[in-house]
Amino acid sequence: MLYTTYSRAVNFAPSERKLLSFILVKAGAGENISRLTQRITERTGLAAYSRDEFEDVTMNYFMKNTGIPINFGVAVLLGFIVGAAIAGQTFFNFTLENIKQFGVLKAIGRQQWHVVAHDFIAGGCGGRHRLWSWAWVRRRGLALR
Repeated sequence: MLYTTYSRAVNFAPSERKLLSFILVKAGAGENISRLTQRITERTGLAAYSRDEFEDVTMNYFMKNTGIPINFGVAVLLGFIVGAAIAGQTFFNFTLENIKQFGVLKAIGRQQWHVVAHDFIAGGCGGRHRLWSWAWVRRRGLALR
């Protein structure tokens, strides 16, 4: 372990030979891209890629050598699980709060599917009302704080 300034650390560390990552080249009109990349590779000894090949190489690098895709996938999955749990709990609480009204509907002779449909429609209306309220606030430039 060594504690020093950045300028001294640069002097201690060996210099890198290849500081350049890549060079972009625009082909002339009517130029064959595959022949151009082949000529560049032959003359310089470095890899040359077309636009699509460069995209593939970059994507493959990130997929194989970094944890970004896994972390993103875990975040999406976790968000879905938490969102489903919150939505399920909210719907469950709505059902518990309105159990008396459902009992009344059953007592006056409504079928089970009608009570369940009523439950889903009421839940959907509540969600739509919240969405419209949010849109109304946003249109007027009001901030919810």
